[in-house]
Amino acid sequence: MIPGDLYYADVPFIGRLGSKVRPVVVIQIPSSETIRVLASQSHQNLNLEFIHSIDFNALKYYRIRCAGLGGVSYFYGQNLRNLTPNRFKRMLGRIARDDFAIILKHIADLHK
Repeated sequence: MIPGDLYYADVPFIGRLGSKVRPVVVIQIPSSETIRVLASQSHQNLNLEFIHSIDFNALKYYRIRCAGLGGVSYFYGQNLRNLTPNRFKRMLGRIARDDFAIILKHIADLHK
């Protein structure tokens, strides 16, 4: 597992019980028990801080589409989370360098 990897992971809800399996991008691995990820959503939400969207139907994401993820995923600042390794279900692939660079830049801007 390295930054830029895309996984299905069980992401807990904030402020209520439960969780949902979502595609997540690995952002950072601060320790063996903590993985910083950015979870995606399948719908736009104008009330959240938009970071980036990725169309997994694009040709450059053919392998990820074959692994089971298609359509557009939306990434928001509020979906930056720390997960434990046991929450990760299945690797889907790696996101493209240009998309990962955009995500990292926006995350850095959130912490200024």
